Amino acid sequence: MDTMKSIEKLAQIARQEEPPEISVSASVMAHIRTFRYSRPAIDVMPVSWVAGISAVAASIILFLAFYAYQSIHDPYMNFFAPIQVAWLW
Repeated sequence: MDTMKSIEKLAQIARQEEPPEISVSASVMAHIRTFRYSRPAIDVMPVSWVAGISAVAASIILFLAFYAYQSIHDPYMNFFAPIQVAWLW
């Protein structure tokens, strides 16, 4: 119980203590101004190259997929083709 009483006493002392008043707005605003006007230029050229290469690859895959889809008449035709020509009798 001595521990609880000492913690309560410390909490009471902490409640009575007042924090110091410090103005940090000037330093914060100065920090914001330096970031606003000294932004590094972002180079979008590498992203443009990757996007262009991805678009070309996607168009090639789309072209091949379109012709592959057109050539498929019945997906199970290859499974049953040997059975159709085989003589059972």
